[in-house]
Formats: sequence, structure tokens, C-alpha cells
Amino acid sequence: MGSKLLADGETLGRGLLRTFDVVKPVIAAINGHAIAGGLELVQGTDLRIASVSAKFGVQFGVQEVKWAIFPGGGSTVRLPKQIPYARAMELLLTGDLITAAEALDLGFLNRVVAPAEVLPAALQLAGRIAANGPIAVQAIRRSARECQGRPEAAAMKIESQMAAPVFRTEDAREGPLAFMQKRKPVLHGR
Repeated sequence: MGSKLLADGETLGRGLLRTFDVVKPVIAAINGHAIAGGLELVQGTDLRIASVSAKFGVQFGVQEVKWAIFPGGGSTVRLPKQIPYARAMELLLTGDLITAAEALDLGFLNRVVAPAEVLPAALQLAGRIAANGPIAVQAIRRSARECQGRPEAAAMKIESQMAAPVFRTEDAREGPLAFMQKRKPVLHGR
């Protein structure tokens, strides 16, 4: 799924997760550099696990500015929301690279693990999410994404609109019942 950059800066396709959205959480398992378009791809995910390599070290960065081009895959929109503004601007305007450890310290990554543990850690995280109520997971993700950057009153209204249908599901009745009965809930996604 590649993207094609048009003369007016618009892109076609979903190659950088710029216009791609799904209802389920997206987890990145990063076992190499995430630079330029690679970093823009990672920015489109919800959760991120990266490797730290003793040999070369994983690096992250938006280097388009070094090549006199614009990072049109979403970095100027997403990065300032995902890490502190001043650090985002430093990365965007200098093209400097940071290590996985620095990206973790900034809150850009969830975990940094050994290279052989990247995929198992991502799968373990996915399993923990998949064990939860799927309707609730999808609504929580959607609410978090839609409420981001909105005034609190507007965001609370959106959150209430997202929550109401979840509370009417079979799973929402089963979850509290299982809690009271001290057992694991049996969830069906309805």
C-alpha cells in the first residue's frame, strides 16, 4: 500500500497510515530504524514496542527537512500531540535522530526490549487487549482518538455518546456479573 505524493502535497493511498483508520488498536513492533516515512508509519499506531540493539541502536527521526522536503505523512500533525511540543519541534526542524531509549523517555514508545523480544512483547500486549471486551476496546480507542484536542466539554459529550451503546451490550452485563461472582468473564462481542 504505497502513497503517491501529489504536486499540491496531498497523498493517495494509505501507505503511511495517514488516512488509514481501523476500529481495532494497532500495535507497532519496531525492530529497526524508524526514520522519515517509517516514523510517520509508527505515529499512526496506538501502541509501540521497539528493540534496543547493542550493535547499532534503533533510531527515530523525521529527517525530511535535511533533504529540503516536507514530512507530508502526518508528522507535523501527530508528533506534537504525541510528545512534548518543544521536543517535537526540535526533531521536525533539525532532522536529528534520537535513540529508542530517548523515544521511550519522551513517551513515544510503550516499551524497549531486546531485539528477539520485540514481536513476542507486541503479541503479548495484543493478547492482553484481545482478552478484554471487544466492543469496549473499540469504543475506547475511537473515543480517545476523536476527543483528542477538543475542549473538555465537547470531549465529554463525545465520550458519553461512545459509552452509551457499550453499556447496552451483553458483554457489559456479563463483565460486572463475572466480577461479582469472582470469575473470568465470558465475552462474545455482543
